[in-house]
Amino acid sequence: RFDIQPHFGITVNDPFVRHYVVGAELNYWLTNRMAVGITGSGFIGNKSSRYLNIRAQEGLLLTANKTLWQASANFLYNPFYGKIAVFNRALMHWEAYVQLGGGVIQTQTIPRFEALHEPFRSINPQGNFAVGSRFYIPSSDFVSFNIGVRTWIFPDKLEPAQRGPSTGSGGLGDLASLDDAD
Repeated sequence: RFDIQPHFGITVNDPFVRHYVVGAELNYWLTNRMAVGITGSGFIGNKSSRYLNIRAQEGLLLTANKTLWQASANFLYNPFYGKIAVFNRALMHWEAYVQLGGGVIQTQTIPRFEALHEPFRSINPQGNFAVGSRFYIPSSDFVSFNIGVRTWIFPDKLEPAQRGPSTGSGGLGDLASLDDAD
């Protein structure tokens, strides 16, 4: 069988950039316990209040990136499943799953000197791991409520430390070559 799961979420591991995540996952179930699928997510990232406070209070210019989107292929396995009686009136089916996958992710720098430099983007390979649980709505075999946690791991390109206004003698210090993402 096939299933499609819209998803939304929020990132919790970056104190300087908050991301809201919206996407979908399409799975093909090989058996009742194993599936292969694809996942696509878009990220809406903004600087957090902590980023702005450090910049204003401490005078520090932070190097930060925001994530734009990700796409991956996944393998999903349900090691646990069962039923829960709901007020002795209905049975609710549930499953617990682990998921492993890999694909690509695109990030964008947040320039320290936004008036001088354009942000650059980079596409990087990524791996992801998820754990979660799915609860099927009683008297409906095709609607479920899912809750889970997913983590992505990927190498990222940060803004070079020398990218800034010309501070050297004769206007030297800011290298134009540092405006290129490579």
